[in-house]
Amino acid sequence: VFKGLPQARALYTDAAVRASRDIDILVDGANFLEAANLMLANGFVRPSLPISSTSLVSKAAIALVRDIGLVDSTTRIFVELHRQLLSPDRGIESLVADAFRPRLASGGEIPAPPVSAELAFYLLLHGATSLWFRLLWIADLVPLFANLAPAESQRLIALAEESKTHATIRAGLLLLQAAFPNSCPAELVEWSTRSIGHASVARLRLYARSLNDGRQLGKPLGQRGVALRSTWLLSEDPIYRLLTLTKLPTTHVLKALSRYTG
Repeated sequence: VFKGLPQARALYTDAAVRASRDIDILVDGANFLEAANLMLANGFVRPSLPISSTSLVSKAAIALVRDIGLVDSTTRIFVELHRQLLSPDRGIESLVADAFRPRLASGGEIPAPPVSAELAFYLLLHGATSLWFRLLWIADLVPLFANLAPAESQRLIALAEESKTHATIRAGLLLLQAAFPNSCPAELVEWSTRSIGHASVARLRLYARSLNDGRQLGKPLGQRGVALRSTWLLSEDPIYRLLTLTKLPTTHVLKALSRYTG
């Protein structure tokens, strides 16, 4: 479980202060369809697109989408099963594989990614892919950085540089500093404000507009267009951007067809 209650427990003194609309579970890709079928057999439903291991449509959808939403028919708890953290991946996910490796629960505790540079890296990219339209996502970075070991700041910078997401990570850190002053480690403040390029400034303006009124960003392209734009901007890697153009539209069409509507 890499978001929701376990993450709230890791970041906040009182997990109850961090509301969550769903539970996000990361599953090994090879076991993705099996996990979905197991949940369906135990009271979860997918009303808009039934999932079946024998359905060709389901198999095609599973091969392309990053996650599937399921709802408990009794409690109405919404769960998202994820086969990967980001789409397209382009090697970014492998950089944080150890921190996000699926783990079995032990001692009654639900496992969650540790407070680390890898978690900060993922949360910054996750916020960027949705154009940071929820202030709560930025707020999550405050307790994370407050509990981050000093050496992890340099690790976060290295992750950003290696993945070519430095402009996006810089913009996210600048947004954090604007929303919550003095919440960012000094080393990250220095790095994010040093030689700010046009790409980071453009992203920061886009994120600020999204926070102010994210609904307007969907016009005239709609939700799919916003998703394509935000994912395109994630990395400076040209191959990543090519994959975005070839994969993302199909993925979002399938997700639109199978979106939870309960």
